Amino acid sequence: MSGMHAPARNEKAMKNEEVGELIGVHYSTVSRLRSGERMPSGDLLVKIVRVFRLNLTDAFNAFEKGPYAFAPYFRQHVADKSKSDFPWLTETDTSPDA
Repeated sequence: MSGMHAPARNEKAMKNEEVGELIGVHYSTVSRLRSGERMPSGDLLVKIVRVFRLNLTDAFNAFEKGPYAFAPYFRQHVADKSKSDFPWLTETDTSPDA
């Protein structure tokens, strides 16, 4: 069988649907980013960095190297993480900044 397959996900990892909602893409796009079948656009890369508070230089370096570098980076820093790894995603304080 040819084609790339993403490694099995951590049981506590966010579902592709959850990641997709957070970054504004369909869950199938998240699946393709995880597996290396797809690379993010520049705009999507910036959104991923902002939402998950990643290091822009590290993310861009993985992006520049192509899908075989970006897919593992995306899995390690986003897709294989639990939502609890990103506490700011569950903050409920919606009060305006002082």
